[in-house]
Amino acid sequence: MAANIQVQEYPVIVTTSLYGILFGYITQRPETIDLYEKNYIELKRVRMCCFYDKIRGILDLAVSGPNSECQITPQIAWLKIKDVNAVFPCSEQAAKEWEQGYFKYHG
Repeated sequence: MAANIQVQEYPVIVTTSLYGILFGYITQRPETIDLYEKNYIELKRVRMCCFYDKIRGILDLAVSGPNSECQITPQIAWLKIKDVNAVFPCSEQAAKEWEQGYFKYHG
């Protein structure tokens, strides 16, 4: 019988060379990621920020999370992302807000 081994997941924001802002979970500690060694990352439970307003930049998305003025996509199971520029660790509060999946149409 296989033992249930629980893997630690870390909430992060990843930015790409094409200006993508993605939120998801990784199993490697964020501070140990070497973007010079490999320029891709695998995320689980991924959401993308299409638009943000009344947020003080990407670091605020990592600390406080998105708000109801943001456009956050539905979640997909996983994604392998190429050409990663940065990986930002997220606070627990920010992760909870990202999980809300806000999407307000700004037409």
